[in-house]
Amino acid sequence: MITLEINLLLNIIKMARNWIKKVLAPHRNKRGQKRGGTGVFRRQAERNHMSTRAFANKVKRNPSKYSKLTKQRASLALTLMRMKK
Repeated sequence: MITLEINLLLNIIKMARNWIKKVLAPHRNKRGQKRGGTGVFRRQAERNHMSTRAFANKVKRNPSKYSKLTKQRASLALTLMRMKK
């Protein structure tokens, strides 16, 4: 029973790591150009003349206006900002 619980926790941790890697990793757009990587969400916030926190809150309030990846990045940004406090 204990080993089952440990295996379940390890799988959850592994899934979380994979999700974070996917959100932070560079990807290719429709034209095959390399996009993404470190600082993408910050730059997106700066293009909208907002702080990272304000832009993340805006994305969370209006999720239908943004891509799935931007929503994931906003969620991660807010989570990491909460952990920093």
